[in-house]
Amino acid sequence: CTAYCDEGITANGKETVEGWTIAGANEWLGCIAMLYEVDEDGSIGDFIGMYEFTDTGWGIDGDILRGETVDIYMQDEDACWEWGRKSVYVQVIDGKG
Repeated sequence: CTAYCDEGITANGKETVEGWTIAGANEWLGCIAMLYEVDEDGSIGDFIGMYEFTDTGWGIDGDILRGETVDIYMQDEDACWEWGRKSVYVQVIDGKG
């Protein structure tokens, strides 16, 4: 999981919202993402938050479009750098947010 701070209109026409907008594979648009930390031993850890897939993107060499990673929207670049790149468990729930 990475972070981005390009505010504006997302792929499905909604405004970016910190703490709610997440980018992922095209087929996930409109679905809900439940994010969890991944512990050092590979097990599912603490709950990070619930987000709505309202955006898509490329990531590194198209990994977002392939569903290999997700990208959380944050309002400023400093927050994105602080987040960095984290291993997360993503539960995709088909439904409207």
